[in-house]
Amino acid sequence: MKITKFGHCCLLLKVGDLTILTDPGNYNECPLQTGIDIVLLTHEHADHCHVDSLHIIRAKNPGAEIITHKGVGKILDEASLPWTNISSGESIVRKNVDLKSIGSEHACMHPDLPLCQNTGFLINNQLFYPGDSFELPLVPVDIL
Repeated sequence: MKITKFGHCCLLLKVGDLTILTDPGNYNECPLQTGIDIVLLTHEHADHCHVDSLHIIRAKNPGAEIITHKGVGKILDEASLPWTNISSGESIVRKNVDLKSIGSEHACMHPDLPLCQNTGFLINNQLFYPGDSFELPLVPVDIL
């Protein structure tokens, strides 16, 4: 697995023949390049899900699949961006790479702020990317 970090929370992962981009948010110097197969979105906050960047990514990668949960899906629907739903505990396999959703709630940032849905991703049982969650995968992981 090759991992490149871009700013706040955006990772570009090369796992076998699959290229994954995580959380292209507005605090990142997002890699707006070709060759992206999957975009994983953990939650709806703009620092993890920047709609303008997603439009550019999809224009450069028309076949790129956005995988997220229903909370982010509502935003993507409004932006006319196609997406694939994943629920907590569910696995999706793409190009022989297992993508498992872990958890369903954003960590509490302040008691007066509402919580939103957040899913972490266990990628090929090698790397756990939590987004803004304190949920743990509860299995051995090489990169946590």
